[in-house]
Amino acid sequence: MWGRLAVFFLFMGLLFSSCHKDKKSEYSHPDYFDNIFAKAELMSDAAPAQALLFVDSAFRRFDETGVKDLYRKYLFKATCNIEALGKRELGLLYVDSMLYAIREKEGDPEFAEDRARALFKRAEILEVQKNYKEAFANSSKGLEILEGIRSLKDSSLLSTYNCMLFTISYKQGNYLDAARFGALALKELLSSGNSYRNFKKIQAKYNDIGCSYSRCGKQDSALFYFNHGLQYLDENKVRYADVKFAPIFVEVAKGVMYGNIGDVYLKLGDTGKGEEFYKRDVRINSQRKFDHGDAQCTQLKIAALYFAQKKLPEAIAEMRSIRTSLDSFHNIENELKWHKLHLDYLENSGKYDEYARYVRPYCKLKDSLAKANPVPRVDIKDEYENIKSHYNMALIQKKDTQKTYFLLIVVICSVVALGIAVMLWLNWKKSKRLNEQILKQNDEMQLTLTSLTESHKQNSTLMQVVAHDLRSPISSMIAITEHLMSYGELPDDDKELLQLMHTSGSHSLEMITDLLNMNTVAEGMEKQPVDMHTLLSYCVDLLQFKANEKEQKIALQVEEITMMVNREKIWRVISNLIVNAIKFSPTGAAINVIGKKEAESYIIEVQDNGIGIPQDLQGKIFDMFTEAKRPGTSGEKPFGLGLAISRQIVEAHNGKIWVRSQPGEGTTFFVSIPITYKKRNDTIGEPFWRKG
Repeated sequence: MWGRLAVFFLFMGLLFSSCHKDKKSEYSHPDYFDNIFAKAELMSDAAPAQALLFVDSAFRRFDETGVKDLYRKYLFKATCNIEALGKRELGLLYVDSMLYAIREKEGDPEFAEDRARALFKRAEILEVQKNYKEAFANSSKGLEILEGIRSLKDSSLLSTYNCMLFTISYKQGNYLDAARFGALALKELLSSGNSYRNFKKIQAKYNDIGCSYSRCGKQDSALFYFNHGLQYLDENKVRYADVKFAPIFVEVAKGVMYGNIGDVYLKLGDTGKGEEFYKRDVRINSQRKFDHGDAQCTQLKIAALYFAQKKLPEAIAEMRSIRTSLDSFHNIENELKWHKLHLDYLENSGKYDEYARYVRPYCKLKDSLAKANPVPRVDIKDEYENIKSHYNMALIQKKDTQKTYFLLIVVICSVVALGIAVMLWLNWKKSKRLNEQILKQNDEMQLTLTSLTESHKQNSTLMQVVAHDLRSPISSMIAITEHLMSYGELPDDDKELLQLMHTSGSHSLEMITDLLNMNTVAEGMEKQPVDMHTLLSYCVDLLQFKANEKEQKIALQVEEITMMVNREKIWRVISNLIVNAIKFSPTGAAINVIGKKEAESYIIEVQDNGIGIPQDLQGKIFDMFTEAKRPGTSGEKPFGLGLAISRQIVEAHNGKIWVRSQPGEGTTFFVSIPITYKKRNDTIGEPFWRKG
C-alpha cells in the first residue's frame, strides 16, 4: 500500500513540475531573446532607430512570443524612446503597453516585479514632465507591490524611485535630502549588474551626489564622491571600449566632473586649483562631438573668476571665445549666463549706455527660460510621508493576515514542543542514570591513573638511583682497563680481553648517562647564563679526540651570545648530536658545527657527510626506545636513547629539534632555542665540567 502511494505522489510531482516548466516557457523565451536585447542595447546609444527596427525584425521572425517577451519588447522601446530619442510621450505609451501585456497576470507573483518596474518607469516619465502628483502615486503603487516580494531579482527597481526623489529635492534646493536619496539610488544601482546603461546611470549618480553636497556646503563629501566617480569611470572604461561612442561618453563625463571639482576648490578658496580643473573640463568638452554646453558653462566660470581677479584682458578674451562657441552651438541657459556676466562687466566698468541696450533682451530671455523650467511646487517631504503612510497601511493589513497563520503555527509548535518536552524528560531520567555510572567509572579511572603516575615516578626515581650507583664502579672498571693496557708488553689474548672490557664499559657508561638524562621537564630545571661560544668550543674540543679515532675533523663556526639555559643539559644535546655525526660518518669525513642567531632564536646545526637517514625512519628517530636503530660506519652499537633525550631537553627549553637528510648525502640536525638574555646583575659562571 505504502509503495503504491509513493509511486502516485512521485508521478504527481513530476507532472506538476513539467506543467510548471511548460507554463514558464509559455511566458518567455530567454534563450532566443536575451541575445537579441543585448545586441539592441549596444546599438541604442549610437543608432536608436536601427535598434528599434532590429528588435521588431527579431519578433517578426519568432512565432511563439510569450507574455514576458512582449513585456521586454515594450520595456526596451519605452527606454530607447525616453533616453536615446527624447520622445517621452511615445515612451509613456509603451509603458502603458507593458502594463497591458501583463494585465491578466496581476495576481501572479511571477509578474509582480514586472508590474512594479512598469509603474516606476511611468513615474520616471511623469516626473520629467513635472506631473509630480501622478509620479508619486505610481511610485507608491510600485512600492506596495515590491513589499510582497521576498527577494528582488532586479535590485535596481528601487533606484528609479530614489532618483525621482533626488531630482525633485535638488530642484527645490533641498540639497541634503537630495544627497541622501542619491546615495540610496547609487547603492541599488551598484548591486544591479554591469550593463552599459547601468554604467551611465552610476557615474551620473556619483556626480549628482557630489553636486548636492557642494551646494549644501559639505565640500569634503563632495570631493569624495567626485573622486570616486572619476575612479569608477577609469576602472570601467576598458569594459565598454567596444561600445560605439562609449570612449567619448567617458571623457565627457570626466570633463563634467572636473568642472564640478573646480567649483569645490573655488568654494574652499583655492582659486589656483579651481582654475586648473576648469581648464581640464574645457580642454575635453570643447572638442568636436563632445559636450559644448558644459564647456561653455565652465568657460563662463573662468571668465567670472578673471573678472573677480581684475584680469580684464584674460576675461574679455574668454568672453569672446564663449560668444564664438554660442554662435555655433546655441544653448539658451549659457546664453542667459553670458548676457548676465556681460551686463555685470558693463555696469562695473561704468558703460551705462551699452548696459541699457543689453538689459532688455537679457530680461526677456530670462523670463522665457523661467516659464519653460518652473520650480516644482510639490512639497516632497509631505508627499514622501503620504507614500510612507500608504505603505505602512498596506504593511499592517498584510501583517494582520500573517498573524492568523502565525497563531496556527504557534498552536502546532506548542503541541510539538510538549511532545518533545516529555521525550526530553524521559531521556533525562535515562541519561541521569547513565551519568552516575560514568562518574563512578571516571572516579575509578582517576584513582588508577594516580596510582600509575605514582608508580611511574617511583620507577623513574629507582632507575635514576640504580643508574647513578652503577656509574662509579663502571667508571672504575674503565680506568683499571686503561691502566692495565698502559703497561708494556701483554699477550694478544690479554690485550683483546682488556679492549673488550673497555669497550663494553664505555657503552654501559653511555647508556647510564642517557638514562640519567631521561624525563627532562621544564619545571624545576635550573638555568644560568651560559656563553654559547664557550660551551660549543669545549664540546667540540672534548669530542675531537673521539673523532680522531676515525681521522675525522670537526669544524666550528659560532656567533657569540650569552643565554639563560641549563648548561649541563644543553651540553648533553650537542654531545649527542656530534657523537651521532662521528658514528655515522665515514673515516676521514668532515663535521661542521654552526651556532647562529636568527630572529628571536639561537640555531645550532650539526652537519655531516655520512650515510644519511631514510625518509621512512626520519619520523621515528626521536622516539624513546625506537626501532630505527642502525650501526655506525665502523660498527658502533646504537642505544636509541640519545635523540629522544635530546628532544626532551630542547622542548624543556621551549625549543625545537629537527632533521634534514638524504640517504648517501649526509644529515643535518637543527636545534632552535628561544633567546633569553641574562639579567643585569647575573654573572657567567664556570662551565660545569670545570667545577670541582
